[in-house]
Amino acid sequence: MHRATKQGQMPERAWPVTNRVLPGTNAMTFDDYQRRPRVWQSLFWCVLVGLVILVNATTQLMEWQRAGTQLPVWAPFLWEVSSALAWTLLIYPMHRFDRRFPLQWGRLRRHGIYHLLFSLPVSLFHVGVMFGLRFLVYGLLEQDYNPGDWGWVLVYEYRKDILVYLLILSVFYTHDFVVSRLAGEAAFVQEGEEATPDRLSDRVLVKKFGREFVVQLQSVQWLAANGNYVNLHVGERVYPLRATMAQMEQRLEPMGFMRVHRSAIVNLRAIASLEPLENGEALIHLTEGQQVKCSRNYRDGLKERLR
Repeated sequence: MHRATKQGQMPERAWPVTNRVLPGTNAMTFDDYQRRPRVWQSLFWCVLVGLVILVNATTQLMEWQRAGTQLPVWAPFLWEVSSALAWTLLIYPMHRFDRRFPLQWGRLRRHGIYHLLFSLPVSLFHVGVMFGLRFLVYGLLEQDYNPGDWGWVLVYEYRKDILVYLLILSVFYTHDFVVSRLAGEAAFVQEGEEATPDRLSDRVLVKKFGREFVVQLQSVQWLAANGNYVNLHVGERVYPLRATMAQMEQRLEPMGFMRVHRSAIVNLRAIASLEPLENGEALIHLTEGQQVKCSRNYRDGLKERLR
């Protein structure tokens, strides 16, 4: 892994934005990435998975040839594609699970256990899809495919799957770290020494690239949960603030903000229209063009506040 979403979609992760060009590129900026984050994320995973398939399949072909064993060229590619496809289908649920139980200090032990338990159904899904596709293709080609003793196969595959699971998590957290360092981080501006966490001002101070600038909370169109942070959406820019949604809901409600989803808070002044959805929820259209989903539990309350 927020930002504006398409109709009927949950806000996913919103990445902070700057005009700084990404290292190693000549044109792409964080503004470009922010406008189409899912496109760039999908492209990244497609390239990564494609490289893994190519390298692993060709390596197996060379090893079999070195051993003097004849192996159809398509076989190792089928093995790698079936495995990679299963992992590709698991990336999104793994991302959602990690957003729900992030590996962070203070909750690392408990959430680590949750991830360990979650890795079991993840591995079973991977094994099921992978071998299901292999049996299907071998059957269509009227050839036999025998993976061996299933007990040993499950143990062997889980041993590998737990490493892949950790690798995917490391990609999530590496991405978060790099983007947060490039984009900066926001913190509340306190009014003098007497300020306390319960008496925070209506401004946040954003520190980025050794510079500091102030953002008025009234200019924030909406806020989205993002692990340990709440992302402040100001136009096309997003600033991460270390806080919880419950804290922000309590502090911003008197300022004309309202929680519309467990992962979203909107500035009522920034709402342009409200579009009902068939499932009882609603799609909020903001004046800057973003769209935020309103769950059915908050829909009636939002209508009342807008009146």
